[in-house]
Amino acid sequence: MRSTWIVTCIALLVYLSTGLWIAARSSATSDEVPHIGAGVSYLQGDARLNREHPPLVKLLAAAALPRSVFRFQLAPASSAAPPPAELQWSFGSAVLHAPGQEPLTLLWRARLPLLLLNASLFGWLALWASAAFGAAAACWAVALLATCPLWLAHASLVTTDAPAAALYFGCAACARQLLAAEGRARYAWAGALSGMFALGLATKYSLIAALGLVPLGFAVDAWRSGRRAQLPWCLGAAAVGGVLGGAFAWGLPPDPSAYWSGVRLVGHNHRAQGYAFYAFGELFHGREPLYFARALLVKISTGALVALACAAGNLLLRRLGRVPGAGDPRRGLKGVK
Repeated sequence: MRSTWIVTCIALLVYLSTGLWIAARSSATSDEVPHIGAGVSYLQGDARLNREHPPLVKLLAAAALPRSVFRFQLAPASSAAPPPAELQWSFGSAVLHAPGQEPLTLLWRARLPLLLLNASLFGWLALWASAAFGAAAACWAVALLATCPLWLAHASLVTTDAPAAALYFGCAACARQLLAAEGRARYAWAGALSGMFALGLATKYSLIAALGLVPLGFAVDAWRSGRRAQLPWCLGAAAVGGVLGGAFAWGLPPDPSAYWSGVRLVGHNHRAQGYAFYAFGELFHGREPLYFARALLVKISTGALVALACAAGNLLLRRLGRVPGAGDPRRGLKGVK
């Protein structure tokens, strides 16, 4: 276990040094401009911009900016209609080009809280992998994460994908620990699981899927390991986290309707508004049935795709009885006391 955490610390230093360099030298992406501008307006008490994403990432980025950028304020609403979509880009651009400030310096400051939040994935990954597969697997996992170009590129930006991945994996790691917990430790890990769910829902609307996927995986593990009494703990923690995230994501007083309005807005923009999105060298309008499959092939690293293919092939061969030792899982336990 000691070797796992030594390797994790080294991997974390590699990630932070590389991420800081990327954050300091990369220009703003199309998502970062509206995210940073929306975060500034949220801290000013105006939550009209960029409702297509929950506020946590935007608030963290804006909180790290100097006070001088907060001189920019949105004009008061002239009607109950939402502001035009272009306003979030123009306001974000005005914030990043504040007089007397270097845009890249402002970007670096806005990115720093997200870089630190995303660093939590190393701890969750080491905890989960060591418990599930042993110290060697955990060391390989964190080392590969620290050198993954895709992760380094996303984890240094003010976007929602990397924080959502870190918090989603935090949910999985807490659930894995909860499965083995006894006594008071159950309350601690159940509370951590609820917190991860709540923070995840405040980061990205797609984390709603975790409310079903994590308990489902937990249920499979509990059934296979004979610890079915732990299942209500996971279901209860997921339910509490879902309620907290949905009710408090947009601040006080709690307003679950604001959260679900944002979820509906995402679908409305693509269906009714006809928003176009660019991917794979072309513009898409409306639905694209193969988008998810194509995105997986592009976004998942080649090594991960090969590992998944090998795992699927190994499982198939075991089912067919072509792997030595396949069949009765107790066969390899003879002589073990």
